[in-house]
Amino acid sequence: MRLFALALIALSPIAAFSQKTDSAPATLVRLHYAKPGDIAGLLNGLVVIRANDALRAVVLRGDPQAVAKAEEIIHKLDVPQTQTSERNIVLTMYVIGATNKPAPAGAKMPEDLQPVVRQLKAIFPYSTYSLLDSMLLRSREGTDMSTTGTLKFFPSQPASAGEMATICNISYHLSPQRGAETSNAVRLSEFRFHARVPVVVGSTAAGATPQFQQVSVGFKTTLDLPEGKKAVVGKTDIDNGDAALFVVLSAKIE
Repeated sequence: MRLFALALIALSPIAAFSQKTDSAPATLVRLHYAKPGDIAGLLNGLVVIRANDALRAVVLRGDPQAVAKAEEIIHKLDVPQTQTSERNIVLTMYVIGATNKPAPAGAKMPEDLQPVVRQLKAIFPYSTYSLLDSMLLRSREGTDMSTTGTLKFFPSQPASAGEMATICNISYHLSPQRGAETSNAVRLSEFRFHARVPVVVGSTAAGATPQFQQVSVGFKTTLDLPEGKKAVVGKTDIDNGDAALFVVLSAKIE
């Protein structure tokens, strides 16, 4: 009998809490965006909560302060979720070579690249800037892109270099952006430019055939590229700094 009385005393706080909770007024909260079941799983323990996904509503019972806190949390969570919109991106890449040697015959810089070249000359005073190649790359946000191309011989023209040419590799990941529908920028993650460039090695006598060796150059970067603007995204030195390659990018969002 004594043990039974002690058991009743030990259980009385739980019974009191249950009775208090059951007798507390119910508070109905309708949801517009969040799932009632998710809200119930999150707040269970703070208050007594019942969820109905079909009615998109939850019912709260408990201490008035706890119920008020639960309502505050629900209102913060019941908001439209920011969607990630994947867009088609057209990326134009220009590879510009800079050197102090005379420009090749017929070499001409396109008009739309002249402002970029003027800015480069103000910082890097090479005497000659030449467009070595341009590439058009189309892909979708959230995907990887890679390509390989052959550039004009630079910085020297190997008259009898056989198959030796400047080979370049480009790769990057187009990262999706939250709120992309209102963004005018493109995010390039892990943009890599790598080239194998033939350069003259050793000394050669007048009239002798120059000897060439391919050297590897390149860079890696991550950047946000505004739509419609040409941006210099990297520079790599060649031939002990006597020449350089610049990579210029522009993006169009479709």
